[in-house]
Amino acid sequence: MRSKGLKMSFIKDAKEIFQQNIREFGMYIALFVIMVIFTITTKGVFIS
Repeated sequence: MRSKGLKMSFIKDAKEIFQQNIREFGMYIALFVIMVIFTITTKGVFIS
C-alpha cells in the first residue's frame, strides 16, 4: 500500500513541476521543432 501512495505522490509532484515550468518547457519544445524543421529543409546542412 505504501508504494501506491509514493507513486501517487510522485505523479502529483511531477504534474505540479510541469505546470509551474510549462513556459520554459514550451520554449525548449519550440526550439527542438525549429531545429528539426531546418534540418529537414536543408538536408542536414543546418546541424553540420
